[in-house]
This record gives sequence, structure tokens and C-alpha cells, in this order.
Amino acid sequence: MKTTHSLATGLFVALACNAVAGAEDHSDLFAFNAFGTFGIAHSSEGQADFTRNILVPHGTGASQKWSPKVDSVLGGQIAVHFTSTLSAVVQVVSELRDDDSYDPRIEWANLKYEITPDLSVSAGRIVTPILLFTDTRRISYALPWIRPPQEVYELYPVTNSDGVNMRWRTRFGETTHTLEMVYGRSDTPYSRNGASGKALARHQFLLRTLLERGPLSFSAGYSPSELTLPAFAPLFDAFRQFGPEGQALAERYSADHRSSTYLGAGASYDPGRWFVMAEWARDTVKGVVGGHWGWYVSTGLRYGAFTPYATWARTRPAHERSDPGLDLTTLPSESVPVATALNATLNAALANVPDQSTLGAGVRWDFARNLCLKLQYDHIDLAPGNAGTLTNFQPGFQPGGKLNVVGLSVSFVL
Repeated sequence: MKTTHSLATGLFVALACNAVAGAEDHSDLFAFNAFGTFGIAHSSEGQADFTRNILVPHGTGASQKWSPKVDSVLGGQIAVHFTSTLSAVVQVVSELRDDDSYDPRIEWANLKYEITPDLSVSAGRIVTPILLFTDTRRISYALPWIRPPQEVYELYPVTNSDGVNMRWRTRFGETTHTLEMVYGRSDTPYSRNGASGKALARHQFLLRTLLERGPLSFSAGYSPSELTLPAFAPLFDAFRQFGPEGQALAERYSADHRSSTYLGAGASYDPGRWFVMAEWARDTVKGVVGGHWGWYVSTGLRYGAFTPYATWARTRPAHERSDPGLDLTTLPSESVPVATALNATLNAALANVPDQSTLGAGVRWDFARNLCLKLQYDHIDLAPGNAGTLTNFQPGFQPGGKLNVVGLSVSFVL
């Protein structure tokens, strides 16, 4: 894996250098762009970590009082235009990974063929275009906030897919409609709360429709897929050792080739002096992962170089998340301790669906061309007995309660 990263990074750097060095002779062939954020964040919860991404193990709180891991990211992109209709793009991103490293990875790498100016097909590693800020969720400079609201954007943490994409744009007077369809697969590494592995998404289909008319835009997305989480296999193999009752529980909750469905919709109105936007999403996953829904509303005002903004967000499980598990009264005494531990592990996994709300406020300062500074405060209210999106729990952590997160960042685009 590291060899692959090194080769990809070397290729990216070579392409970038070639693009810069030959800008005068090949300006119509190569295009290079870069983006980045250096941020520090602080959480008032000292017994667990707040993270930007639910796939990573550490952030701010228990690990570090002030941490750059939450919001810092660096990325670059090379686009090559072979002809007027055939192009390629490679995007490399470095941010905190599941192994606690910043090893760069290939986020996008695909070929695109424009059948007509409004109809194109891409193949390779492509973006998963399902949310309002799908293409820019890592580019903080392009967002009003330091980071997108977790309550919606962490319902769909998979950011790319290996497959094919079709994009079709039509116009009706002043309204533009864009339809995108994706079919592919993804292997997403994760490490969280002592569990690590890969989330394997297969038969990943995605349909997104986007309507734009002046300052108004509306987006809706639908994505069914087949999800496998191999990290849960040992748990349900152990349940199967308890006969028909254990086998029934394993069949009900196993994370092997389970159906997963995501629905989302969002709207934005931005006439220039101010903006308001909202998104709603729901995911449904059969098995131990379960499902939940989330939404947010955000608004801001622009005063010259300053943009104060506020956001209210909410997420919760779609249904009750507990199960009696194995009936201990029917088991021999020597099997009770093991069965008790299995029941506790199952219910801990079932309860591991965020139930929280966030009230946030911040200000953006565009102090120079392509540079901005943001200060953001989030007050997070966890439901009783729930850990929300926190991770890296310490022995003294108590689920539920409230915490405050403060972030400061500088972002750029080139």
C-alpha cells in the first residue's frame, strides 16, 4: 500500500512540475490546482476525541487539547486535456487517515470523454456526487464553515468510487438541470473505537439530480449498495456457536453483504449579500450498522471581507437500537460469561449510532486573494447514554452530556 502511495505521489509531483515548468508551451494541455487548510481545534471533552471524519481514530480532546488533526488537509489536482473531448484528472489528498498517518492517497483518477458539450462519461476513480458540497467537502476555502456539518456529511463518509460516471446537463430557459449516474465499488479503510478494517461497498449505484436557477440550487440523491464490514465477522461467528438462537441473531445482524440505501436532499439560496442552505439525509443499513437520519440549516451575512454564519444540525438513529441477545436462562452455567460478553458487545455496536445536535457559529475573514481565516464555535448536545460522533473513549468517559469545540483555520486555493 505504501509503495502504491509513493508511486502515486511521485507521478503527481512529476506531473505538477511538468505543468508548471511548461506553462508557456502547454497551458492548453495541463492545468494544476491546489488547496489546503491548516487548522487547530480544541474540545472541552477530555475523555474522548472529537474528529472531523468518523473513519479516523483520533482528533482533539483525549488525544490532544489542541490538535491539527481535525481540520488540516492538503490536496492537489492535475488535469490533462488530450483533445477537446478527451481529458484526464488526478487528485491527491493528504489528511489524517485511519492508520493515524498523513500518507497521501489518490482521491480521483479518471478519464472523461465528452460526447457532447452537455453529455460526458468518466471511468476510473470518481467522486461520489450525492451532497450539495460533494466536490468540495475537503476544500474548506469553498465552504462557509471550517468543516461540513457532521450530522449530514458523516452519514455518507465514502468520498469516491471506482467505476463509471455519466453526466447529462440540460437547460430550460434560465434553469439548468444536471443528472449524474454512477456505478462502481469502494473499499474504505476505517479505525474507530477499537475496531478497524475496511468497509466494502459493492454494486454501488448513485443517482443525483441538481437544479440551478440564478442564486437558487436544489439537489437530491439516491444510492443503494451492498455493504460488508469484515471486522464484525468474529462476533457473529461466535454467536453461531450457540445453536439456532445464536444463528438467528447472526443472520439478523451480520454485516456481510447487507443492503444499504442512502437518500439525501438539499437546497441553497445565495444572492450574494447573504445565504441560507439546508440539507436532509437518511441512510438505512440492514444488520448491526442500522440506520439514522440527519439535517442542518445554515445561514450567513457578508460584510465586506467578513462573513459571520450560524448552523443548527441534528442527527439520531432511525429506530431503537438494542436487543436482548442470547437468553442466558437457557444456557449451561459455564457458557453464561461468554454469552453475556457477546450480548454486551452486540448492544454496544447497536447503540453506536450518533444521536446528537449541534449549534454552531463562526466568522470567515477573506483577508487576501485566495486566502481566508475562519473561527468557529460548536456546542454539541449528546443524547442521554449516547456518545454521538466521538471516539477514542477513555475509562472516565460518560456518554451523554455536552461539549464545546473551538476551531481556527487558514485555507487557500491555487
